[in-house]
Amino acid sequence: MSNIKKEFANTKLQTFEYLVERGKIREFARAICDQNPVYFDVDYARSQGLSDLLMPVTFPANHMLQLNSENWVLEIMQKVNMDGSKAVHGSCELIHHRSVCAGETFRGEVWFGEIYEKLGKRGGAMTFMEMEVKFFDSDEKLAFSMRNVFIEKG
Repeated sequence: MSNIKKEFANTKLQTFEYLVERGKIREFARAICDQNPVYFDVDYARSQGLSDLLMPVTFPANHMLQLNSENWVLEIMQKVNMDGSKAVHGSCELIHHRSVCAGETFRGEVWFGEIYEKLGKRGGAMTFMEMEVKFFDSDEKLAFSMRNVFIEKG
């Protein structure tokens, strides 16, 4: 039986500011080996109808770099009493509601989602903890989000 604190389910953990910077877009595009000019050339991006360099689809995964933390995932696990020696990252899903460009600033919100158990195929219970990071634009509209599932093996 897991010792994860289920009372954290469906609660907001923190809020932070997330600035999408040109230089970081370029660095990220280089890191993922994507040479698409919408990530490097502002004039080209604007010729494609964008306001500035386009944020790569997987770029939100770096949001943890803008949080005030040395090891954000470990801190989250400790907060809910998840045993890191038995935990794995189960999935990550990125949802984009619109294009995002350099120069935009978002309000990020980190939410715990559902916390639930399932019986594993090899026996033993597995505890699943969902976490979602939501990014709201200056009009308070959801622009993109990132959902993760962490699994503690029994």
